[in-house]
Amino acid sequence: MVNGLRCALHAHTAESDGELAPDLLAAHSSAGPVLHDVTREGEHVEVRCSPCRSIVLVAGKSIGAAVNAGRLGYVHRGRVVASDGGGLVTGARLEIPPSARHVRVEVTDGAGRKAWSNPFPV
Repeated sequence: MVNGLRCALHAHTAESDGELAPDLLAAHSSAGPVLHDVTREGEHVEVRCSPCRSIVLVAGKSIGAAVNAGRLGYVHRGRVVASDGGGLVTGARLEIPPSARHVRVEVTDGAGRKAWSNPFPV
């Protein structure tokens, strides 16, 4: 932990052909929430995290896709796939914008603390 930020490094994951594919969470930082898993599935990114009020896929200078917690939570190019009993989001499937070349994931917990991944190519 450095200045209140947690940093994590993950190993590579093996693909079926024996090649090594970089883990999308190869490096990420956090001031509170935890990114458990970030996986690319075709034109979508699946995110699993500790309970958060928002999960955002950032593409360039704009937000590429987002889901927010709550009954009236704003959803743009994504959907909530898991939540906790308190109404916070723990998983989302976010659409990668067609023009995006790199994206990153940013999550915000109920206290406003954030965690984010490094950008990765899509």
